[in-house]
Amino acid sequence: MGDGRAAPALLVPQAQGAKLGTFALTEPGAGTDAANLRTTARREGDAYILTGSKIWISLADLADHFLVFATVDRARKHRGVTAFMLERGMPGLTTGTSMGSWASGPGTPAWSTSTAWRCPPRTGSARKARGSSSR
Repeated sequence: MGDGRAAPALLVPQAQGAKLGTFALTEPGAGTDAANLRTTARREGDAYILTGSKIWISLADLADHFLVFATVDRARKHRGVTAFMLERGMPGLTTGTSMGSWASGPGTPAWSTSTAWRCPPRTGSARKARGSSSR
């Protein structure tokens, strides 16, 4: 998580059950294909600007923290993907419950969208986008 300083502040409350985290990979039109993510992250000064939307985020209507995946380099496909930890209340981050879902009530699959999330470097693991690999 960035330089490592943010990890205790974000992960310890989750481990203690005081905060709830969720995972945001799936996108409209790309599904879970990390090599073709449409959500992008670009460096701007001391922060990253994330632009895009996610769907089928379990517990998005309740979560405090969102592990959001974005590409910093589309040419590198899945190796250009980086994860960012966003917190509920960050400017630009909105969530809603999926209407017409097979499930209903708190914790149903939901969506998240933004024209631009501004993420301080401490929230991303983007020191160097390494992506994932099968080996």
